Amino acid sequence: MKASEIVFKRGIMHVLGSDTQTLILSDTEINLTPEINDFLCAHIEKVTESDDCRRNCIFDEASKMLPVISGACDDNFIDVSKQVAQRLYEIMEISEIPAADIFVLVFTCREKDYFAMLKMNYRSSFTHSAQDEGVRLIQQRTLLPGAGTKLGEAFFVDLSDGSITLCDRAYEINGRKTNYLASLLLECHAPLSQKAKLDIVSRAADSIAKKHYGTEDPTRKMEVKKAILTELEKPEGMKVRDIPQRIFPNSPSMQEELTEKLKETRMEEEVIEPNSPVTVRKFKTQRLVTDSGIEIRIPIEEAENSDHIEIVTNPDGSRNLIIKNIAALTAK
Repeated sequence: MKASEIVFKRGIMHVLGSDTQTLILSDTEINLTPEINDFLCAHIEKVTESDDCRRNCIFDEASKMLPVISGACDDNFIDVSKQVAQRLYEIMEISEIPAADIFVLVFTCREKDYFAMLKMNYRSSFTHSAQDEGVRLIQQRTLLPGAGTKLGEAFFVDLSDGSITLCDRAYEINGRKTNYLASLLLECHAPLSQKAKLDIVSRAADSIAKKHYGTEDPTRKMEVKKAILTELEKPEGMKVRDIPQRIFPNSPSMQEELTEKLKETRMEEEVIEPNSPVTVRKFKTQRLVTDSGIEIRIPIEEAENSDHIEIVTNPDGSRNLIIKNIAALTAK
């Protein structure tokens, strides 16, 4: 969702100070001034355009929050927002989920109406206070995250079909790590995010490469990265079932190992389509560090260009990294 496409209809803020055992449920909607509008739109765009989001989540049939949210309308918006806040506060009381202000919103985007919640965890910083005796610093412990910060916890329910876009975090609840928004608040089935899927595939490929090539072979590491990057940049996305052959084209046994690993995680039929360039950025460069502490970043597209870079293994097992044909050298 782009900020320019969002039009707010309703909005309210509640205070969930779980660490101070404070729950303040507002009876008054917020005044959506241009500044507040821009602030909220910036947060919505940053969350929904991220590949950390879990998309097309579906309410469980027994979800207690399903009838609450699906029945939201102008007449009961404030009451519905309070029910969401109250249930979230109850979950926070039995966990280490940080205190926050939450914004409950209804807005239109691309001709669809959404019911949303943004959880804004407090941050601590300093401000000044000017008094007769001078200026002094005051620490504020309940500041909201700035518009440039990506929220870790938020949800957006498409009111036309009930599908959910969700950004969640796991906290320890009753002795186990739980994605509480999906499992306890909304009670919904949430597929993995694009970023989580990509992490699973890249870790599986790295583990096979390390097993067969060892941990000290930077050339193989760069080959894996380049193969994944090539697939990610395809218009149709990265088809996971094609990855074993793309990464290990000359080793059927390694292809089979990776295929089995991906089947174990139920990833073999997935298609990964990152929405944000940030997600694939780490695959575009390789950081090399020598035993003497020298660090070099190599663009992956140059990794196999022998006119620009070459890694030579000496008889004693040491290596020479040769950078060639340098037209200009800049210190940064």
